[in-house]
Amino acid sequence: MIILFAKMNIIRLIADLLHLFSFFIIIAKLLRFKSCVGVSCKTQEVYLVVFLLRYMDLFMYFVSVYNTTMKVLFIAATIYTIYLMRVQNPISSVILFFIFCILDL
Repeated sequence: MIILFAKMNIIRLIADLLHLFSFFIIIAKLLRFKSCVGVSCKTQEVYLVVFLLRYMDLFMYFVSVYNTTMKVLFIAATIYTIYLMRVQNPISSVILFFIFCILDL
């Protein structure tokens, strides 16, 4: 039987859930407002590098289902945030293109 919350520290659980909630807020902002104003893509890319280096043990050791799930969620949420900022064209840049190029300002 796999133990999901063996010797779980309540402070760590709360911190991990708050961290996931912060990802949810950033992703919801990017999807709702279709703008990445106020969110740095370079910072998200640095976070991705940090998570990838920090969680390299994901491929070597199995600690618990909870631990593995949180690590994968952190990496996936960061990749999705970068995808939203890099690949999808935010409306704010479309509006600036319209103001400067079409209106000849």
